[in-house]
Amino acid sequence: MDLTTSVSIISFTLLYYDYFLTLGEEVNLFWSYRSLTWVTIMFYVTRYFSILGSIPVMFGHFWLGHVAVCLSLQTYHQYYALILQVFIGVLLLLRTYALYERNFKVLVLLVVVGLALLIFGIALLVWGRNEIQLQETVVVSNELGCQLWLNQQNASCLALVWGGMLLFDFLVFSLTLYKALTLQRDGRVTLLSVLMRDGTVYFGVMAISIIANILTFMHLPHELDDLSVGHRAFAPLLGQPETRGMATTFTNSISSIMISRLMFNLRDPGLSRILPSLRSPALPHAAVATLDSLQEEAIV
Repeated sequence: MDLTTSVSIISFTLLYYDYFLTLGEEVNLFWSYRSLTWVTIMFYVTRYFSILGSIPVMFGHFWLGHVAVCLSLQTYHQYYALILQVFIGVLLLLRTYALYERNFKVLVLLVVVGLALLIFGIALLVWGRNEIQLQETVVVSNELGCQLWLNQQNASCLALVWGGMLLFDFLVFSLTLYKALTLQRDGRVTLLSVLMRDGTVYFGVMAISIIANILTFMHLPHELDDLSVGHRAFAPLLGQPETRGMATTFTNSISSIMISRLMFNLRDPGLSRILPSLRSPALPHAAVATLDSLQEEAIV
């Protein structure tokens, strides 16, 4: 079994294990609500698109049949990853928009940047699609599944797509940090801790995952061959045709897990005990009303 398949198996295991582990929370915190909002709809779409959409990806890692089917599965994997990140981006957009009390300028900023990065990503995928070189898998040396071999040009395109996703996450984190510092001046420290905890953990985990994935697409300079043994130990993981993008499945699984956990935390009943303490003459009525509605819609 090759390294890419091993990483993918770990990723699928984490994804489905976390799903069944948090299914009870989903039932209690989401299914019990009779009314549907855009946020709850996007939560269901994102969560189950990730769970069900991963099945063809998982199937592809063990496909031993015709090359044409393998190529279709790998093409599906690329667009599946992009669409999943778009869904997650929409949830982050709604969360940030609500955090800024539905400020139209913030909405325009997030939508414009998000659409620009989406168009950029689609263009790169389409432009680089013809550069893919596919190796038909043969059952030798205990290797399973179809292997997608990317030349450096196509790998660079995919690295740029993931870089755009990281840029959007950084924008959301920066806006959250700025708003949290503003709320701190209003004395809303308890709510601030919730916002900063979730925002920081989400961005930190996703940044590490995406950067790790980008590194697998990058070409390793020949100069590194003369470096220490420790550096050479990582050389087989960077820029090799058989390992390019091997962390994509892991990044998709982690992003799905993280956004689900974030949404569950925002519907934590404990937050209901925080909001009443925020009501004070010093706070504008609109701000308190917004906080109440945000918790109800799970888009703090």
